[in-house]
Amino acid sequence: MLIPLLISSALAAVVSKIFYSEPLFYTNTTHWELEALFFYFLLAAYSWSLYNLFFKAQPNYQVLVFKDS
Repeated sequence: MLIPLLISSALAAVVSKIFYSEPLFYTNTTHWELEALFFYFLLAAYSWSLYNLFFKAQPNYQVLVFKDS
């Protein structure tokens, strides 16, 4: 199972290099802006709160909805 995957990956890499010789991804190598660090913290906190709200509470919600069935 692993050998066909490796062969197809190598073939895809060769074919993409032939048809598209430019870099596939643009890498931005500049440093982080320290002024935006607070914004990144707020974004991470907001994302974590949404994760906790929607995914952590999901089993309890299913128990409450389907408890009579």
